[in-house]
Amino acid sequence: MSFKNTNFEYYTFDFTDNIIEEVCKYLVDNYSKEEFKKVCIIFGGKRPGVVLKKYLSEKVGSCFIPPTIFSVEEFVRYIVLKKEQLSYVSDLE
Repeated sequence: MSFKNTNFEYYTFDFTDNIIEEVCKYLVDNYSKEEFKKVCIIFGGKRPGVVLKKYLSEKVGSCFIPPTIFSVEEFVRYIVLKKEQLSYVSDLE
């Protein structure tokens, strides 16, 4: 299922779908390997990003700059640190 906006796209998947394979197929079908670097993907954890890079390397078969891949936590931290009026509070505070 896709929801499109002029600035971004996001997709939802059924629990039975292989999300990594679906994302890999979408990237290969819709972007050249030179365009991968313009894509940002957010997963619930870090491991799916590692597996996606492996799948992409197998599909592409040559050198490429992978998409930017964040876990949800990394993405939130990135957004917070990008805004000047916001700051990250460490776990100890």
